[in-house]
Amino acid sequence: TFFNEDLGYFKAIWIINYSLMFFSVLTFVNIYKIKSRLLGIINLCLNVFFLLTFLTQGLFVLSELRESYLNQELSLYFHVTYFNILIRYLSFAFVGLMLFSIYKYTRSEFLLPVRLNLTTAFDILFFSSILWIASSELVTWMNIMRFSQSYKLGLSILWGVYALFLIALGIGKRKKHLRIGAIALFAATLVKLFFYDIADLDTIAK
Repeated sequence: TFFNEDLGYFKAIWIINYSLMFFSVLTFVNIYKIKSRLLGIINLCLNVFFLLTFLTQGLFVLSELRESYLNQELSLYFHVTYFNILIRYLSFAFVGLMLFSIYKYTRSEFLLPVRLNLTTAFDILFFSSILWIASSELVTWMNIMRFSQSYKLGLSILWGVYALFLIALGIGKRKKHLRIGAIALFAATLVKLFFYDIADLDTIAK
């Protein structure tokens, strides 16, 4: 007897997607109709929680669905389709809606007393989420194209380019926290490069 584990993964990701959509809609209802500061604070905390849930548990589930499609180990018993890959882009749409709803709270007048703190926090959350998702997407397509060592040089290049982009953006927008975060990311990329990516190479290759 074989159990189709994909069904459990689909259930999990749809619960996360529904939560992202529900609390995003609640955000817009509160901003344009209710205008409750207490509800806004609670809603904002839940928005951040479910966004982080997607970035951790959700992306893990999507990676399991990807591996199920690529391996096709149970294809003789179950119909494993390309929807295992396509569902990630549907999920990304809900994540985009959630990020936009969080952004709207940082600009809401009834949350004005804490808006300055929220603006910086949103920048950190937004650009961290973009990097997290982009890294997952790079690994996905490198695996689809059967490139080996997808967690090594490919991610280092992505992180390095992203760090340079954040430095330029931080200078252009005069945002110190972006520049500091970019420098930290670039430093982490260099550490990863020398102690993980090329650790197995001989001296000349290094």
